[in-house]
Amino acid sequence: MAGVDPSLARQDVRYEPPDRPPLAITAGLGLQYALLCIASIVLTPAIMITVAGGSDA
Repeated sequence: MAGVDPSLARQDVRYEPPDRPPLAITAGLGLQYALLCIASIVLTPAIMITVAGGSDA
């Protein structure tokens, strides 16, 4: 943020783009992302099969 008055900078931003968060936060966010991806891969076909009139078998 070159050329910006520090008093005008946002106070709620924790990490700037070149910064690296701690490993625990990175692992937690990665786990959340993985769960969201797996849920969408599993739930989408399950819902579509149910709507199409399919059964669990």
